Amino acid sequence: MNKKNRIHKLLLFIIPILIILFSTYLFIDSSFSNKELQRKLSDESYRNIKNISGNRKIYWKIVDRNLRQIDGNSNDLSNRELLAITTSDNKPAYLSFQLGEKENIPFYIIFILIINMILFIGIIFYAQTLQIKYRNLRRESELSKNLAYLGELSRGLAHELRNPLNTITMNLEMIASDLPSDEHIKRRFDRIRRELKRLEDNLTNFLRFARPPELRLHKEDLNELVENIVKFFYPECRSANINLEVRLGHGIPKLLLDKKQIEQAILNLLLNAKLFTKPQGTITVTTGEQNNRPYISISDTGSGIAKEELSKLFSPYYTRRKGGSGVGLAFVKRIMKEHMGDIRVESEKGRGTEFILFFKN
Repeated sequence: MNKKNRIHKLLLFIIPILIILFSTYLFIDSSFSNKELQRKLSDESYRNIKNISGNRKIYWKIVDRNLRQIDGNSNDLSNRELLAITTSDNKPAYLSFQLGEKENIPFYIIFILIINMILFIGIIFYAQTLQIKYRNLRRESELSKNLAYLGELSRGLAHELRNPLNTITMNLEMIASDLPSDEHIKRRFDRIRRELKRLEDNLTNFLRFARPPELRLHKEDLNELVENIVKFFYPECRSANINLEVRLGHGIPKLLLDKKQIEQAILNLLLNAKLFTKPQGTITVTTGEQNNRPYISISDTGSGIAKEELSKLFSPYYTRRKGGSGVGLAFVKRIMKEHMGDIRVESEKGRGTEFILFFKN
């Protein structure tokens, strides 16, 4: 956190405290009935009386040199003990006073103090919320910059890498056709083919992430879309001895979606769930609405994700598995962002993970 941010954060706490203390002082100072006496006396005379009385009620009367009463709140005081004073209009006079019981803070002052405390707590909460939003916006801004950079880089990579790969693959096939049939040589060529195919797949994933196709939006049934993907993916789970469950919500309205991109996003999440779920485990796909927002949830009973890794999951090229491209989840997040939606993840180490795709209604 830089110096400017620290100053702003400090001011958010100090200013409300000063406002509360100042307003409390003003209300308490004006709350006692001795305020009328203060208006009648000079500042110095009132300070002397205040030092004696504290917060106790003062019964008083002011008399002139002829002991005639000029003002006061009591007529029963004697003139035997008089204090020389100066009135607010700088005229000499005498004061007779008697101290009453100590005054308590009125109820409305206590009420104002409570309101001020609630206001202070609200400001603190609001400041923390703003700080969280600022961090999220900064993270989104950094991600957008990375995506823009990757988009520019992809244009050059498409020619610099794909063309040589195609040339290598064609020449490899020509060499393979001229060589004698030997099982040992055949295995080596197969290994080279697999590595070339892996490089081409990684390049395809990168280009798809950095330069996604334009959205083609149509009204789609979310449940129908999920059912089709689950039917397609079911054999994968069955071969890995993993249970695949579907829970479809009711009354979900049709949404404007790019069907192919959303299917790819769901498939990426299902593949991730399968990779981290052990045999006999379960992957659950759920649809529904939360706060009037349709969603798709993909949860698993796999190994889970550590808290410190959650913030990195959607960063390009961050991967938790050996041989992973690191663009799958970043691609899913980009798809959801283009659909004006959101993706959230909840996970606990050793207990599984849940990814939730929220859509704009």
